[in-house]
Amino acid sequence: MAVRDKEFRDMINRKQNEDEEGQTVVTAELMMIAANKFKTRTSTGKWEAPSEEEEKIVALQAKIDKLEKAKKPAYDGKGKGKGKGKWQNGKGKRSDPPKKKKIAPWMLKKPKAADLKKPKEVDGKEWHWCSHETGGKCEGIYRRHTPKQCKGTAKPLSKEAKEDDDSEEPATKKVRIQKSLAATAEDGDESE
Repeated sequence: MAVRDKEFRDMINRKQNEDEEGQTVVTAELMMIAANKFKTRTSTGKWEAPSEEEEKIVALQAKIDKLEKAKKPAYDGKGKGKGKGKWQNGKGKRSDPPKKKKIAPWMLKKPKAADLKKPKEVDGKEWHWCSHETGGKCEGIYRRHTPKQCKGTAKPLSKEAKEDDDSEEPATKKVRIQKSLAATAEDGDESE
């Protein structure tokens, strides 16, 4: 009665009921019937096979797992080179890759020569200008590590990150443009 095979247990229960109803069940005969049932079920691959209810439970669990997996976008890993694969939303449709953190404009603004090696405090954290000038290996950006600690493992900044640097105020940009125009005008006067 301790086995998980439902049909085998049902057969033993029937024999037990027959015994309780007054029919004579000989122990040796019961053991022979049980051994034959066991051999038959194991040879056909039905021994401890899941019942219909258990099969339904397994199928439902598989569906739940599939639905949970479909919720999360997964990278298909196909394609060669950077950015050639597709992010899938579980239904075979393309979705956007996870968003990259944007670099704050102040992180790219080079400090004055006098402040080049001084740390900058932002939101209670100490930041250091890391570049070849300060002894670091980064391209020139504020980092949490000191230039001496720099291992050079940070990814180079993308062109978009450098181009998106709007750290200057519009008025400062105007002054810079006006100075450039004035310098160009002066160069033009000299050539005449």
